[in-house]
This record gives sequence, structure tokens and C-alpha cells, in this order.
Amino acid sequence: RYGRVWRATGEPAATLTMHLQQVRFAQSGMSTNASGPAVTARTDPGGRFTFQDVPAGVLGLMSIMDLPLRETTHWYRSIDFGGVAVYGQQQLLFSVAPNTVLDDVTITVLKRSRISGQVRYADGTPLSGARLGVKHEYRSDSGSGNGGSSLRTDTLGRYTFMLDEVAVHSLAITYEGLAASSGDFVVNRPGEDIDGV
Repeated sequence: RYGRVWRATGEPAATLTMHLQQVRFAQSGMSTNASGPAVTARTDPGGRFTFQDVPAGVLGLMSIMDLPLRETTHWYRSIDFGGVAVYGQQQLLFSVAPNTVLDDVTITVLKRSRISGQVRYADGTPLSGARLGVKHEYRSDSGSGNGGSSLRTDTLGRYTFMLDEVAVHSLAITYEGLAASSGDFVVNRPGEDIDGV
């Protein structure tokens, strides 16, 4: 089972790790099959990949994640089997018959924006190893929104946050009664990374 991964913007998606897992359906919904491990493939600099020993049955391409951050870095758009396409976002589900060879598979992904920065006390000391409450707001010509989550800083007070919207953004952070705001920053195109927020 080999193929190529492309970003929605047309470039090869290099160095992505993808996980293919058998799935099963029950009354409570879908779950991964614990009877076997996921089959893993990593794209090369040209976006090419090969999955070895793919089991038959209902399979799912699982979220593309940065495991240390536990953040999804790319959304799936589609997987194309020679003209037959399956569309999804966090996962792509499809069925493979026994002894099937799937060649020249094309997967399209959408890169998310990676926002990173550092949190410091007023005296410049990094806020290290802290779990922070985060309020995210954005606005654009097509609408606005907000949400809340949490993130953890590393030993140097650095953090990473993933975004999807092309818009003007701001982050408000709280920690043990203290509060700070990033001020406005702009994501101009899908997948744009911004450091120093």
C-alpha cells in the first residue's frame, strides 16, 4: 500500500507520521480494535509513503498528531484510490478486502497553524512547567468566535497552540490568579506558523 500525501496548497507533505488502525462499530459508536497495533508510515521529503502488512477490514487513518504536544497538526481532506475518493477530517474510514493491493493512493491534508511563544513573569523569569488556562478569540470578515482550553509551558516557559482560522487572533492566559494577553496577531493563510506570540 503506497502513495503520496499532498497539502491542500499543492506541496508534498513531508515527514508526517500516519497511523492506520482497524476499527469496529458497536452500539456505543466507533472504537479502535485493541486486538492489533496500528500500522505506521512516515512520509519522505517528497510526501511518499508505504504501509506494510495492512490488515483487511474496516480501517481508519487516525489523527496526525505531534505526540509530545498531544495536538493534531494536520486535518485530513481526502484519500483517493484511483478516482474513488473518501472525505473526512480527523479520521478517514474505508474498507479493504483480503489480498487487496492498493497502489498509487493520494491523501490530501490541511496543515494547521502552529502558534508558539513564551510566558514570563513581569521580572522576565520564564513561567516553567505550568498548566495555563487559555481563552482564544478570533475575528475576520467571515465571522468571529472564541473558545477555551489549557496548555502547558516547558522548562523555558514556551508553549505551542494550534489554530485553524485565517483571522485576527488573541490569546488570554490565566495562572493562579495572574492574567496576561498576547495582544492581536494575524494568521494570513491556512497553515501559517507564528512564533513569538
